[in-house]
Amino acid sequence: MNVRFWAVCLLLIASLGSPTYAASGETKADWDRQFHRQIAHWIEDLAAKDEQFAVWKGAETDVQGLGVHSRQWLVRLSKAGSYVGYLVVGEAPEPPSSADKPAFVLLEYGLGEFILFHDAFAPLPIAAEPVYDGFASHWEVTLADQDQQFIDAKTGEKYPSTINRTPALVMPTLSARDLVRPDGSLTRQRTLTREESDPFDRIDWVKAAPLAIDEREGWRTLLNDQRQRYVVVASLFQDQVCAPFTVGTIHVWDDSVAYIGVWDEGLRFLPITYVTKVGSLVAG
Repeated sequence: MNVRFWAVCLLLIASLGSPTYAASGETKADWDRQFHRQIAHWIEDLAAKDEQFAVWKGAETDVQGLGVHSRQWLVRLSKAGSYVGYLVVGEAPEPPSSADKPAFVLLEYGLGEFILFHDAFAPLPIAAEPVYDGFASHWEVTLADQDQQFIDAKTGEKYPSTINRTPALVMPTLSARDLVRPDGSLTRQRTLTREESDPFDRIDWVKAAPLAIDEREGWRTLLNDQRQRYVVVASLFQDQVCAPFTVGTIHVWDDSVAYIGVWDEGLRFLPITYVTKVGSLVAG
């Protein structure tokens, strides 16, 4: 397994998230049924429309909360005892009225054995709090001297010791229109590379100018442009960590909402609106 190369920039889970129940008398069983119907819809849609996700057909699922009261859940997909992917699901940023059922949104999804918050990378036996925030997702560990240590949720790598306080979260700033909605359907896609690609194999992106990508319509450029290599350069933890990722696939849902799939120990897809908030896209 390749190790991600984290660069310190010169500018230097286990409790279930609390669901909300409708005032109309919805029970936990009702909520559970709706939640599992929802994730089944997204899983089936992806498996049917992108052959890379065909492995999801017939996969088993289990769900764990991402922190107390986070209203976010990690859905792990597995076959024959091995993980084949994951979803990160949240309740809609703009909650429905109390008389309505909760609406779910798809925050992130990914392919491969090395899923987000993989048990093998969890900082055990010490207690650690999972914190979901896209590329900056991490376990937060309180050390004996009360300092905070942050461990990457995708690779298990420790972030630099200069990062010692909880960063401001970006994902919660997205609106529901930036995310796949409950009835969302995958309508367009473009695959650039089907094999894991390390951005450091070629470093021409380092000096390349960022592409002018509109956060909501920029996906049209990425779908139609003839260039075959893009790199996302993310700036995380108040610009203390610079993390590059090679783009593998672009998904567009309902002809309006784009997710960028990058290689990071497997493919992981995040909303283009989030990607443009935390970094830039460059060709190279």
